[in-house]
Amino acid sequence: MGEMSAKRRWKSALAAVVVGALCYGAFELGRASSGYFVVSSMFERMDLQERNRALEDENDTLRHRVAVAEVGQQVDRQAQTDAQRMMSDLQAETARQKQELQFYRGLVVRQYGSGALRVQELRVRAEEEERRYLVLITLVQAATRDTIANGTVTFSVEGRQGKEAASLPLSEIEIDKRRQFPFSLRFFQQIEVPIELPLDFRPERLHVEFRLGRNPEPTRQTFDWRAEGGTELSFTEPLEIALWALALIAGLAAAWLFAFRGGGLLPLGLGLGSVVWLVALTMVQPALGLRALVDLALIGGVVLAARG
Repeated sequence: MGEMSAKRRWKSALAAVVVGALCYGAFELGRASSGYFVVSSMFERMDLQERNRALEDENDTLRHRVAVAEVGQQVDRQAQTDAQRMMSDLQAETARQKQELQFYRGLVVRQYGSGALRVQELRVRAEEEERRYLVLITLVQAATRDTIANGTVTFSVEGRQGKEAASLPLSEIEIDKRRQFPFSLRFFQQIEVPIELPLDFRPERLHVEFRLGRNPEPTRQTFDWRAEGGTELSFTEPLEIALWALALIAGLAAAWLFAFRGGGLLPLGLGLGSVVWLVALTMVQPALGLRALVDLALIGGVVLAARG
């Protein structure tokens, strides 16, 4: 009985397995008939997973690009804001400089007149080599409009060569033997001219000539020779001081004669003349020869007044 009961259980189990297999086979047969295969579905799932990972990577790349683009837009906006602020500052600075330019131009026009071109400053600088100098000519145009002045400038040096008076043109003393220098300026320009003087020549004055465009008539200005760092300065400056002091002494002597010697028109005229001459020496700075002559005349007048 026990053996038969065990056989029945095995048969029942085997029958259940067979029925289950048949059912699963029928199920798979139905899916296969509808176009579904287990192996192909596994491959499709693996392919979908691979595609999903690729899409996620592409998504991360796109998100990174979007973040970079947003940062770039912020930088561009900041740069644009800074550029606009800088442009505003530059425009304000340009307007301020234009106002200052108009102000200084008006000052120059009031001092020198509208449209006047002149030598504003002339400097002579001694070079290291003996008898070589650098002449610095500053031309200024007091124009109310933005007109450009074109022309040429030249000069000659007057002095004494040995015991005789002499005048050396630019072509004889300029290093490259040039006769003139061109200029083109709207407001001002500095021209540098290197020269070399003869050993036996003692300079006293410079005569500057400049022409505007094709104008045949030059404009002339004269300047005393004052070399910065040269030996002429040590000779000229003490002489100028001595002539100025001589004029002052003549004026003081005339004032003493007028106050303590009974007055008179001659001492009074000599005193007033000394005052005017001292002002001229300080402001105009005439030539040394003229200064010596006027000082001698004043001293002679004081001596004559004292004897009278």
